[in-house]
Amino acid sequence: MPRTMKTAIIGAGPGGLTLARLLQRNHFVCEVYERDASPAARPYQGSSLDLHTASGQQALKEAGLLD
Repeated sequence: MPRTMKTAIIGAGPGGLTLARLLQRNHFVCEVYERDASPAARPYQGSSLDLHTASGQQALKEAGLLD
């Protein structure tokens, strides 16, 4: 059953979206807010992302996002 208090997450990057998924899996209601209107809003930003096994990959696994 969803909880009645809504949680706001600021930022739709990897951390914000993973947190949103973890909260949803635990029946929290959350809303993600992102400043940029689309992924194309910052065409010159971005690079590879190194997710360490014991931290980043573990968070994705717990969120059900890592195969």
